[in-house]
Amino acid sequence: MIRLFARKHPRTIAAGLLFALTLILALPYAIWGAVDVTDGTGVMTFDALTNGVAWQAIMAITLVLIVWGLKWSDITGFQGPYDRSGIRSFLWVGAFPALGALGFSIALITGENVAGPIAIITIVLVLNFFVGLSEEVMFRGIVFGALREKHQLITAVALSSVAFGLLHLVNLGLGQAVSLTAFQVLNATALGALFCAIRLQTNSIWPPIFLHMIWNSYVMLGQALSETEATDTKNLVSTDLDASSFLLPTILIVITYWVLRSYTRRTGQSLFHKAPTPTNLPTIGA
Repeated sequence: MIRLFARKHPRTIAAGLLFALTLILALPYAIWGAVDVTDGTGVMTFDALTNGVAWQAIMAITLVLIVWGLKWSDITGFQGPYDRSGIRSFLWVGAFPALGALGFSIALITGENVAGPIAIITIVLVLNFFVGLSEEVMFRGIVFGALREKHQLITAVALSSVAFGLLHLVNLGLGQAVSLTAFQVLNATALGALFCAIRLQTNSIWPPIFLHMIWNSYVMLGQALSETEATDTKNLVSTDLDASSFLLPTILIVITYWVLRSYTRRTGQSLFHKAPTPTNLPTIGA
């Protein structure tokens, strides 16, 4: 009964799950109030960022079980046919953050003032695997998958990406500065669009999951390295934004355009039409 309803009304299911996720994240602040984990700096430290491994694992497993229960493996991208030709875009896009994460890992391992570098790297990778799994299943799997059933592809990309970006407003409740949170929302929206493009190119949720994991690990390992080398961690990151703050989101949007353009040229699909259902997609590049 629920599965039949989910097939007929995918947007209702996606909206309900998104509302439930927002409620879960916001409810603690409504009950107990905001908690400043930044010590008044407005910047979350590496330790604060890595405290939620168990929570992210629970979220990821719960969402995967929901997908399994609804039999949405096709809508969410867990089920093929996978597009082998599209994998090349994922490899090119993922190369830079992967090399960056590798470089930071080597620097941590060889650093003189780093305690337990292997443990740091392991925590970062495990945490971000579950972060990538939970957030990609929710936004590029459930939300984007449901929207593309009823809307133009470009609409599905835009709405799911904006929803993903706005979710990061929750960090205001942890004491993060408004300016940094605004940058994070903008950056996450641009990243969300890129992850959608990779999802389309590969016809699979797994490349966005691993790209999300690689990107976050690159950022967090860089922060861990910076904190070990800094004498004053309170002034390590500026909370002021300037014109250069828009450079990264702009680059991400340009890359997204390139990936989407490659997708439309290679498959003949238009971003201004509804996508074919995943199970009816031609096996491209097989």
